[in-house]
Amino acid sequence: MEANHIIKTLAISFSLAICGISSLWAETVVDVQQPGSLPALLTTMDKNVKINGPINGSDIKYLRQQINNGNITSLNLSDASIVSGGDAYYEEFTTNDNIVGECMFNQCENLEYISLPNSITEISSKAFSKSGLKKIEIPDKVSTLGFDAFAYCNALDTVVLGRKTNKLEQGVFFGSSVKVVYVRSSFIPTITYYLFSSNPTICVYSDMKDDFADSDWNEFGTIVGNLEDFYPKDEISNLLQSSLDKYFDDKACTLLKSEFMSMSIDGLKSEMENDNLPEVIADMIMKVRNDGWAAHEREFRISEYKAYSDANYWNGAMMATGGSYMGNPTGIYASDDSPLYVFVDQDIPSDATLYFAGCVNNDLIENAKTGHKLTKGLNIIDGQKDALYYIVYTADTRSKTKKLNEWPDIKIHIEGGVVNGYYDVARHTDEDYVDLLSNATHDLFTVKGGETILNFKTSTYKEVFPSTIKSSVVWFDSLTVWEKELMGMCESVASGRRADAPFRLTGGEAIFPIYYNNPNFAIEGKATDDGYANSCPYRTSYNSVDCIRKSFVIQAGLDDWCAAHECGHNNQGAINLESCTEVSNNLFSNVICYLDGVTTTKGHPLATTMNYYAHRVPFFSRDVTSKMRMYYQLYLYYHQAEKNTAFYPTLFQELRKDPLELWTNTYNSSLKFVRKVCEVAQEDLTDFFTAWGFFEPCNLTIDDYGIYDLTVTQEDIDKTLEEISKYPKKNREILFIEDRVEEIPATDFLVAKDGKRAGSDQIGQCGDLGQFTDFLSGESQSSQYTYIQADSLYAMSGSGGIGFVALNSDGKMVYAANALRFCIPSCVDKDFTIYSVDLDGTLHEVAKSGSGVETVGMTEAGTLSDHLSAQAVKAKISGQINGTDIKYLRQLVAAGNLQSIDLSEATIVSGGDAYYETYTTSDDDMGAYSFYNHRGLVSLTLPQSIMSIGSNAFAQSGLMSVQIPDNVVSVELDAFAYCSQLSTVEIGENVKRLSQGVFYNSEVRHVYVKAKTPPAIGNYLFSSKPIIHVYAESLAEYEASAWAEYGTLVGDLGEYTKIKEVDAVSQKSPDGFIYDLLGRRGPSLQPANIYIKDGKKIIFLR
Repeated sequence: MEANHIIKTLAISFSLAICGISSLWAETVVDVQQPGSLPALLTTMDKNVKINGPINGSDIKYLRQQINNGNITSLNLSDASIVSGGDAYYEEFTTNDNIVGECMFNQCENLEYISLPNSITEISSKAFSKSGLKKIEIPDKVSTLGFDAFAYCNALDTVVLGRKTNKLEQGVFFGSSVKVVYVRSSFIPTITYYLFSSNPTICVYSDMKDDFADSDWNEFGTIVGNLEDFYPKDEISNLLQSSLDKYFDDKACTLLKSEFMSMSIDGLKSEMENDNLPEVIADMIMKVRNDGWAAHEREFRISEYKAYSDANYWNGAMMATGGSYMGNPTGIYASDDSPLYVFVDQDIPSDATLYFAGCVNNDLIENAKTGHKLTKGLNIIDGQKDALYYIVYTADTRSKTKKLNEWPDIKIHIEGGVVNGYYDVARHTDEDYVDLLSNATHDLFTVKGGETILNFKTSTYKEVFPSTIKSSVVWFDSLTVWEKELMGMCESVASGRRADAPFRLTGGEAIFPIYYNNPNFAIEGKATDDGYANSCPYRTSYNSVDCIRKSFVIQAGLDDWCAAHECGHNNQGAINLESCTEVSNNLFSNVICYLDGVTTTKGHPLATTMNYYAHRVPFFSRDVTSKMRMYYQLYLYYHQAEKNTAFYPTLFQELRKDPLELWTNTYNSSLKFVRKVCEVAQEDLTDFFTAWGFFEPCNLTIDDYGIYDLTVTQEDIDKTLEEISKYPKKNREILFIEDRVEEIPATDFLVAKDGKRAGSDQIGQCGDLGQFTDFLSGESQSSQYTYIQADSLYAMSGSGGIGFVALNSDGKMVYAANALRFCIPSCVDKDFTIYSVDLDGTLHEVAKSGSGVETVGMTEAGTLSDHLSAQAVKAKISGQINGTDIKYLRQLVAAGNLQSIDLSEATIVSGGDAYYETYTTSDDDMGAYSFYNHRGLVSLTLPQSIMSIGSNAFAQSGLMSVQIPDNVVSVELDAFAYCSQLSTVEIGENVKRLSQGVFYNSEVRHVYVKAKTPPAIGNYLFSSKPIIHVYAESLAEYEASAWAEYGTLVGDLGEYTKIKEVDAVSQKSPDGFIYDLLGRRGPSLQPANIYIKDGKKIIFLR
């Protein structure tokens, strides 16, 4: 045996160089000079092949072929380098420099061993999935292993991760037979789902064992220590520490000993040379001795860091996801992989952890033990190119027995890397900001507020905030705290300091910032990211320079909604309901708008809510802009009207203790929300939640960032109604509360345009009664009214009270209004009585005093005011009308009783006054802005002679249905946009073009298009995904057109062309054929759903 061994060794040492190929014992070695030349060099080979030099896609493609042909089983690429260029190596995949590309050796079942290039930095998704590998060792420069990179490798039993591998994507080793994993890093690599499925032994360094055991790694295998027995740790830091102790009085290396301070420079340099100190350490010693720091360098190299709470624990406990671990930026980044030297001044408290984490681009820190664990003294850490570094100092406050300010600040000194700096509003001036920003060299720059961190592009700061950012940070800090205060977690609220106006908040728990202080972290995303802005756990993202400018620059026109909305996503967990991912967060948006004083709050008025209720639409099927007002009405009533200033803090607290269970059983979700609200309020809010559609039995399929089924049963409704009926106070008054009846003055906290809140055009359009300030005194004038009527339209005359309610003979509410003019839909049973409602809930019957229908035959355009009275509720007009007449109609809609206009026999002619700003009439044209922002207009029959409808003609009006006449050829931009009650549209047979956004953000559910050739359409035609009814013979053409993007096309127009609003409620199965809303005949009837029979919509109840 010994002789044979000698012969093999001698054989291996002998080689013959031919054409760059060395033939070794059982191994073929190829030296590649030119990428792409491997196929010409490697014509014969052993099973084991070693490649030196650069290789590209053509070479990889050739190697794949040889492997799959069984010619190669072992491949040594350790001295090779992957470069871009050449052919696609697999399907369409090509090489990139120093990256093992996607699917590079995917399905190479004959490949048993590979030594990867030492130069690679990343292994992409499925790079070796379904290969024959038995062992893999990841080179030290690799930072990321991609999705399924080594998945489904049946023979793979040993894995060695490199020292810098910090991120393993989903399923890296899933389905592989891994038995042992050696994790050579001195930090915990980030992992996600399905890492292993084989439950391997995971061997780590002994001092990291407990940290790994506390991490997600513990879910995937058995954690053991003693990695140092196989891969010894580098002892350089211990050797260097002893040298540093010679020079410094402190472990942070900031206090040079007196003998070295007094030593000559040459003598000190000689001493350091004798001690063989690294250049970066020697330079640091000289900077400390000579105070030779560059501008601002010392404050970032040497800093004290405070403790933050464990974001994961407290985010979970508070049912909020926004708290970040990234509250301690260092202002230092690595320009390459050179080491960083981190000196920690003291021992880490036993009830805290201290880590040093680098983030590239918009990477987030998602765990307290992310990065490199720091210990007292010197820590040497390999740099990660372009990573910005953070100190992750996390205190354990879970027991709430020790406050965060009781943990000591820790002095840390960092050498190596590049000082980028950051702006801290607490310690820097505007001059500092400009100086720091001008000297920043990283693509990103950090701004630190009291409760927030902004991490935007350096170029964005220079463009958007060139000279100051302080006011923007103060604004974002305020928003952050105000949202937390509403959630009942803040000491400021629990202590009573927010009891007075404008906050009017009490109650809750004193958690923030005593035990929970993680900051709100904001990044600048990319224009290609989801949405204008978005949010996810640990951060919000603003995805363009324009978004950041509008959302953060304190100037007139500030979009205060955007940031409040995104941060609201991180805070909505406790109160969120099915279908409300984009709804419940807007409680915070509206509260922020109210408090900051720059914007009028948003949401459809009570009229829209009651229209939904009249049509028995469940809460979950209503539009976003309507539903969000439910949450805000509760805020207005209990907080701003001071009926219970502990309401929301207590509700959040109770729902954290006893969370809602979404999508499983509505008795434990939406109906539980009803019960909790009533419990906290100690009031029976039956009418409130009835109007909001919580008590409609339904069986729905809902798309809310995923497709879900939802069922609300009558049994669960009845149980909830019985439970809340125990509260003696029956609160109907809350239904009427508003903050847009009268204008709320702007505050001086932010900049308002002309001293008015943005969106002030809503004032007076959302009701005439029920302003929240009327509720503050607790007293109101007793109400007394009469009404005139035209069909289902009512106009009230009188004074006092907060609103009106229509009750049937059983005393059940069938409609409610906070306006002096309103429409009770025809589907509501006519056996009801209207009452005015006082602040204390007292009812006064309202008597009818006459009819509101007036008919006018015009003999001269411009004279309508001589013939139509201000008392008219419904006007039928024939003859010629011009701008003067349109202006008069606008006045009657805005300030009179007029709600319905029939112009079918009228003709629009040019002439007369401008009816709006500078707009005048033209012949046969319903002009731009004709009835813009006139929410009191609920019904309009257009002139049959018109040929065009101008831009914004009826935008933000109260129209419920629209019939575009057959003579109309074009409809312009946003003509019927933002009409919250518009549900049915009929488009005339000669319409050729509908411009951008004609029905955008209107709640259109059914569109009947009589044009047999699809009209040309602009972008954003509908946003409500309506059912679009067309003629059967035109269906294919519509399906092939842009119309298919905007709704469900149904070729049924020949079956029913005139569909009325819901005007029948069926208690039993109707006779004859019925249709569902997709035009399908004979469906199985479901309670509370809408069907069509004999050209009418019906609701089937039982």
